[in-house]
Amino acid sequence: MTLREDEERRRKARREWVVAGRAVVIPFLLLAGPLVGYLLARGVQWMIDSPSGLIVAAGVMLGLLAGIVETVNLIRKMSGE
Repeated sequence: MTLREDEERRRKARREWVVAGRAVVIPFLLLAGPLVGYLLARGVQWMIDSPSGLIVAAGVMLGLLAGIVETVNLIRKMSGE
C-alpha cells in the first residue's frame, strides 16, 4: 500500500465519521426548534401579559419550521461532501 492510498483511505474514513456525526444531530434539531420556540413564546406571552395560546402555538410552529430548515440545510451539506 502506497502512502497516497493510505492517505485516501484515512480521508474516506474521516468523511464517513463526519457524515455520521452530522446525521446524529438531526433528531436534536427537530426537537430543539419547537422547544426553543415554545420557551420564547412563553416569555413573550409573559412580557405582554396575554393569556392567548395563539402566541405559544405560533412560537412552536416557527421553532418547528426553523428546525426543518436547518435539517434540510444539514442534509444538503452531507450529500454535497
